[in-house]
Amino acid sequence: MAFDQPVRLAFDQWIRTTRWANYDSAQLVDAWLAGTSRTPWGSSDSGVALSYDFRPARVVWDVAWLAMTTLGAHQANSEGPEAWSYLLDALEAGTWLFMLVGDTVVVATRPDLSCDAEGRLHSAVGPAFKWNDIERWYWHGVNIWSEVVLHPEDIKLRDIYFAINAEVRRVLIERYGEARFIADGEADCLDADPRFGVLWYKYLPNSEPLVLLEVINATPEPTGEYGHFWLRVPPTMRTAREAVAWTFGVGTEGYQPITES
Repeated sequence: MAFDQPVRLAFDQWIRTTRWANYDSAQLVDAWLAGTSRTPWGSSDSGVALSYDFRPARVVWDVAWLAMTTLGAHQANSEGPEAWSYLLDALEAGTWLFMLVGDTVVVATRPDLSCDAEGRLHSAVGPAFKWNDIERWYWHGVNIWSEVVLHPEDIKLRDIYFAINAEVRRVLIERYGEARFIADGEADCLDADPRFGVLWYKYLPNSEPLVLLEVINATPEPTGEYGHFWLRVPPTMRTAREAVAWTFGVGTEGYQPITES
C-alpha cells in the first residue's frame, strides 16, 4: 500500500531519534503556543522530556497534535525537538492516530470527514465521519442517526417530543420542517396581525418553547407568488410586531415602518 512505506519510515526515524520518548502534555502545550505567543522552547529541559518512556501507558495519540511540536520548535528557533519532524512526515503520509504497544506502533489512517462552512462535522448525503467500517452521522456538528439525514420524512412527532438532548431535538425539528411541526403539533397562536404576521407557540418538554413568526412578503416574486417564511424568534416574544422588530434588532417602540417591500 502507498500508505505503509512512508509511515513505517517516519515512525522508525522518530523512534530511533526520541528513544521511544514523548514530551509531557505541558511541554506539548508550550510547543504549540510557541507559534502564537512566542513561548520559549528552550525554557524546558529537553533531555528530561525525552527520557520519559510511555510505552506502558497504552495512550492513543493524535499525530496532528503532536506534529505541532515541530512547528513550535521552528517558531522558537530550537534544535531539541527536531526529531518530531518525523511525526509531521507521518501526518503528511496519512497517519491519524497511533499507540505504542511494547515494541509495536499501532497506526490508524485518517478518516474521511465532511464539514460545513464553519468547520463542523456535517453531511446531507452520507456519514460525516467514516473510518473503515465505522460511520458517524452529523448535522451541522450534532451527532444524529442516519435516518435523520437520509429520510427526514420518516421522523415522527414522538421522536421530537422524547428527544433528551436539546441539540438533537433542534435538528429533528429542522429536518421535520418547522412549519410542518407547528401544524402537526397543534401549536398555539399567540398573535395574528394582518400587517406583521402570525406568531406561533409550541411547548416542548425539558426545553425552551419553540416560537415561530409566520410572515408573507408584501410584494410578489417574479413568478407572481408571495414568499412565505417561518422565522424562529426568542420565546419571550408575545406579539407579531414585537417579533418582527426583534428581527431588525430594535424594540417594539423603535419599529415604525413607513413602507414595506
